[in-house]
Amino acid sequence: MIEVFNINWPAEKNVHALTTTRHGGISTGKYRGLNLGDHVDDEQAAVEYNRKRLKTDLNLPAEPKWLNQVHGVNIVNADDLSGVVDADGSYATKSNCVCAILTADCLPVFISNTQGTAVGLFHAGWRGLANGILSKAVTTMSAHSDCLIAAIGPAISHQSFEVGSDVKAIFNSRYSDVSDFFHRSKRRNHYYADLYGLAETQLYQQGVKSVWLPGSVCTYKDEKRFFSYRRDGQTGRMASLVWIS
Repeated sequence: MIEVFNINWPAEKNVHALTTTRHGGISTGKYRGLNLGDHVDDEQAAVEYNRKRLKTDLNLPAEPKWLNQVHGVNIVNADDLSGVVDADGSYATKSNCVCAILTADCLPVFISNTQGTAVGLFHAGWRGLANGILSKAVTTMSAHSDCLIAAIGPAISHQSFEVGSDVKAIFNSRYSDVSDFFHRSKRRNHYYADLYGLAETQLYQQGVKSVWLPGSVCTYKDEKRFFSYRRDGQTGRMASLVWIS
């Protein structure tokens, strides 16, 4: 049976949000478990089986609207999406349209209006955060309500995400104060970056009313439950899903 990480945010009851773990699939080796990424050189038959099992085990109302994620800021309307497009976020206002993204350390960011009539899901790694994926997400979702809530799913924690001074410099050049989210590591000119903190701050600055965080979850540290690109390099992907029933 597929195991999921439930997003326990204060959304309306008709809004469903979750992130899969690596438990429940048939992939083997580096992809052991429920790998849902079809772009990581896993056996295609295994990925197809895992995706079919995802739909049946979770009783999804429709096939997820998969994206070809490119660490950009393109956001698409999933309601009328008929094929895979280059994008790092999607939103839906129709019932039973399942938005989906794949991650293995990056942040899955869920957004809903408080009425439960519009939902969105966004892929936010450090590049996306630096380039403004979340400000664009909030602007897009604000067309359906000016009262939004958000949640962040399982991702890499700041204790495990080391970056160079070039990454810190990019954020410094684009945002007023990010010093609280970069802490020096033992390596010269390297820092531990707090993606959770950066994302939470950006969401609040954009006017989101509440942001739910997953506690002490870290995809890098929890090898039994989560895939981690930073830990393993070649590995599988978890799926995050959101939809309105």
